[in-house]
Amino acid sequence: MVFKSTLPPVTYPKTDVATFIFQSIRKSNVWSNPQQPAFINSDTGDVVTIGEFEVSANELASGWQNIVGLRPGEVVAIVSANDIHYATIIMSIILAGGIVTPANPVYTANELAHQFKDSGAKYVVVNPECLPAVEKAAQKCCISPQSVFTMPNRLSKSPVPSVFTLKSHQPFQRLSLTPEEAATQTAYLCYSSGTTAKHPAVSQFDLSSLKGILAGAAPVSPTLIGEIYQKYGIVVCQAYGMTELSPVTLVTPVNNPHQASAGILVGSMEGKIINANGEELPPNEIGELCVRGPNVMKGYLNNLQATTAMIDADGFLHTGDIGHVNEQGFIFISDRIKELIKYKGFQVAPAELEALIISHPKVLDVAVISAYDHSQATEVPKAFVVLRAQDIPATEALEKVLVEEITRFVHDNVAAHKRLRGGVEFITEVPKSAAGKILRRILRAREAEKNGSVIQTADTVMAKL
Repeated sequence: MVFKSTLPPVTYPKTDVATFIFQSIRKSNVWSNPQQPAFINSDTGDVVTIGEFEVSANELASGWQNIVGLRPGEVVAIVSANDIHYATIIMSIILAGGIVTPANPVYTANELAHQFKDSGAKYVVVNPECLPAVEKAAQKCCISPQSVFTMPNRLSKSPVPSVFTLKSHQPFQRLSLTPEEAATQTAYLCYSSGTTAKHPAVSQFDLSSLKGILAGAAPVSPTLIGEIYQKYGIVVCQAYGMTELSPVTLVTPVNNPHQASAGILVGSMEGKIINANGEELPPNEIGELCVRGPNVMKGYLNNLQATTAMIDADGFLHTGDIGHVNEQGFIFISDRIKELIKYKGFQVAPAELEALIISHPKVLDVAVISAYDHSQATEVPKAFVVLRAQDIPATEALEKVLVEEITRFVHDNVAAHKRLRGGVEFITEVPKSAAGKILRRILRAREAEKNGSVIQTADTVMAKL
């Protein structure tokens, strides 16, 4: 049974993102005072006003075209943490006809190089702190040093010029799309990333202007939601989704009657629950959640096979999550088909870690699963390793040394969120099916039994971005 969102349909824009954003601002009440803040850096006190936001985006768009020579469809990578100038730079690239690929600032040079190559990035804008890794990655991808610019930072002493030095008052060819082109033109090439944390210094910030919070990437407990409301009077709603869904699919209502639910479909979306044979199921029967709507991605870059495996002929994207929908349209997630590990909102692919670990000269075979760290309330990667016969340690002391060696090997080659926080355990054989597929469920069950706990299911991972 296909079910629809219980929320009103959304009228989505049929123009480019930048035009939509700036037109919306001009039509809203905030435009009555262009000098009011749009973005505030609480650490430095720096502010970008609403008026500066649009002016800077247009001046920088002119620079991209007239100074840099950015051509329509070329890709610009941005490697930076949250920044008050981030939105300005994104809008400028889109206005100039370019495509944005945001990269995780904690990525290593090798990981950045992969994204640069895969996306076809021609230019890079980087936070000065990330410059060493970006310079190495750019060299691997034949991106010239003249094509790398830094994020605006008045405290930076980097010799690499700020992207704001490109600002120009020259006329430029602003991106103009027909409604049909707007529906298909790529604006972002997104690679999954994100993080959450309970900030110990939250009380020192002025939250008087904060009216609501939409939390994603990792779940927020009902207890914490209650604490936030009691202390600040701020309502917290949670969102479930994925990058492939731009990225929100489900949201919890302000007065959520089902705390265990992942939420209801956002406006203009449809969903269905299917069994293993692809047959649609009625309410309250468990199967895979599939969704359809205007926010479904175009597909995976240069990977038609992965796209067709993800999006069926009817336009439904298969989320890989198991759950059910009740008669009121509330969706409950109970398990996950996919093997991705979610460490504090970051996605960690076991296969990626396995490919790295198997390259260690002392490793014969390996399987990576998600263990659960209750102290951090998150999944963590754990590796089960089969050693080569000649490298099996003879004593516990030598075994400890080898565990540390493999752990360090991984840590030196991946971003921080991919580290083996669940540890390394030596086993004699990786359990596999007759077809050679790793039977992770056996290892997960073994891990759960050893720790005297149940296997964590996806109802604790309601919010995904």
